[in-house]
Amino acid sequence: MIQTADEILVRFSMDPVLMELVGQYQFTDGDIHKSMSVLASHETVPGLDTIEGLEIVVARAPDAKPVGVMTIDPNCPVMLKEFRVYLIQYKGTHGNTIVHAADRIMGLCPNASYTHLGSGFSEMAGVEQILVKLPPYVLLQDVDDPLLHVMWDAGNFMTGEDPPMPWKTYDGGNFGA
Repeated sequence: MIQTADEILVRFSMDPVLMELVGQYQFTDGDIHKSMSVLASHETVPGLDTIEGLEIVVARAPDAKPVGVMTIDPNCPVMLKEFRVYLIQYKGTHGNTIVHAADRIMGLCPNASYTHLGSGFSEMAGVEQILVKLPPYVLLQDVDDPLLHVMWDAGNFMTGEDPPMPWKTYDGGNFGA
């Protein structure tokens, strides 16, 4: 089960097909990075000058509901977390890039779903937006065997292993460092 939004970016960053579709952040200091971030509502990427192409934004806070099972701490129930991933297409991107990215995420996570966000909301950022919902027990395409889909094991949270790569979040935190 996915525990944090950062885990989603780590896994997405390991997929070369999806990474070919992702655009770039251009920062005021001249740095250029892939346009992928974990952000809270109404939060922006610090120091950002422009965004080119397709942006992936994972909402920091998931939608959650408790599970009726026994836990060690009755004051801390087990939660099923559904994460939201926003795909935002900016000018200068091929018209179908956003749909290709959403379809690729569906290929990586076949029990996810996506929907187009209507014209009223899509005018807030970019020229087009799609919302992808990753369910609590999302199936995930295996990195080494694309024909195999496994239950997301939450990286180092569930297995005790290090995550596949360190990921620096744009709010200054480090995931897996």
